[in-house]
Amino acid sequence: MLLPGLVSLGWLSCRAAAAEEPSPEAAPAAPAETPAPTAAAHPWVLQVAFVLPNLEVELADEDADLAQNYRTNTPMTLSLGASYEGLGASIGFGVGDPVDDPDDYGETRALDYQVHYYRGRFGVDAFYQDYEGYALETLPAGCRRGDACSLAPDLRLRHIGVTGFFVLDPAYSLKAAFEAAERARRHAGSWLLTAGVNHVRLDAPDPLVLSPDVPPLRRVESTMATVGGGYGQLWVWDSWYLSPVLMVAGGYGRSTFTPAETPDSHDAALRVNIRLGGGYNAPTWFTGLTAVMESPIVERDLSLQFFAGEVRMFGGVRL
Repeated sequence: MLLPGLVSLGWLSCRAAAAEEPSPEAAPAAPAETPAPTAAAHPWVLQVAFVLPNLEVELADEDADLAQNYRTNTPMTLSLGASYEGLGASIGFGVGDPVDDPDDYGETRALDYQVHYYRGRFGVDAFYQDYEGYALETLPAGCRRGDACSLAPDLRLRHIGVTGFFVLDPAYSLKAAFEAAERARRHAGSWLLTAGVNHVRLDAPDPLVLSPDVPPLRRVESTMATVGGGYGQLWVWDSWYLSPVLMVAGGYGRSTFTPAETPDSHDAALRVNIRLGGGYNAPTWFTGLTAVMESPIVERDLSLQFFAGEVRMFGGVRL
């Protein structure tokens, strides 16, 4: 009886020791990975930017093969913006001296207001621009740079518009590509759908004389509605990023002229928008540079064209 009891006791001791020893196949638990910051973790975004804006104007009479091009001479613009969960606004106003000599090109007074909303695959940009004070790009015979004939200090252009976007691939982030307000973690590209409405009003207290066949113009207004698409790409290397976007849209344009002797026009319209941005996007702060060019084109005999663009150097934090 003693031998079976010793065998049983030894067997129980071996089982207990085996239970206490770790299994050779059991790997130690990996430490928990710190999650990347998300929009929910940082709903507020504050941004400051220095902007070089441009809003040129061309008034052309295709029948007479004549055109007058007016250019701005704006100072550096300081833009202050804030957003909460994708809904944001900014205001820009001139600071410092104009880019070119005001004795030669006058001085442009500029205000720029913007509102945007980016959520998932949808985005909306709305803006209002008010520029006053222009200079002729090409001078007529007998007119010298800086003379009164080369300047239009009271010429005022107001531009208001709204554009909507829809992303076909949800892996592509509008907030990361357009505003750097969100941190992207991997490469992504997508086709984009876009639709927009733009309205431009040009007021000339001193009437604009384009050709003998066109009465002097005091006001020109142009409205265009367009639908189209394009492609956006977002390349990411750790915290560095590069984001080019190209969009083309076509639609309908209508212009009215004051005095009313010049009839209204109804024509096809084309709008081209190019964006290129890049910079450093850390978990809680970001900085970079963005260049934007937009060129609406309306095909008609008597036309008002404008060319908008800016170079933006920005930085911001997420809270």
